[in-house]
Amino acid sequence: GRHVLSSIWTSDRDLYLERFAELCDIAGKYGLTVDLEYVPIASVTNLAGVLDVLNTVKKENAGVMIDIHHFHRAGDKPEDLDKVPIEWFHFLHLCDAPGEIPSSPEEMTRILREERLYVGEGGIDVAGIVNRLPEIPCSIELPHVKRVKEYGYEEHARRCLQSAKEYFAKYVTEGRQVSF
Repeated sequence: GRHVLSSIWTSDRDLYLERFAELCDIAGKYGLTVDLEYVPIASVTNLAGVLDVLNTVKKENAGVMIDIHHFHRAGDKPEDLDKVPIEWFHFLHLCDAPGEIPSSPEEMTRILREERLYVGEGGIDVAGIVNRLPEIPCSIELPHVKRVKEYGYEEHARRCLQSAKEYFAKYVTEGRQVSF
């Protein structure tokens, strides 16, 4: 591994800044980055919140991990990514979801844990987001309980990868190298 994925679920800002900085220090001893993922149902809910953390702790090995689902649900816009130093991006979570953002935290949680969609199947501007990012590895995060029951894990995973490859071939900037 080269990266540690982190998120923040406490509202105590002093505590989470202190702990995130400590985590970066520990990970740094092993040559690891610590990539902060924001989750709209957690305490750090959007890109601005992550940038606040990273700009406050000022750790060389800190970064941001963009999850396409969370990015959309937080109401962030692709052009917001232009404000982020390129060296803060190490990998991203790829998926799709309905374009309409659920109004209840319960429904948002259900979709993010049980019913993300294949890339290109939903209403998120995946290409608009990905095309603003540097060439970084894509990790497909696509839990979908019903499809796993219908297809099995192996076939669902195959369809996840296939949909991503087809979408990227069609919509992501030509000549861009993509690794899954």
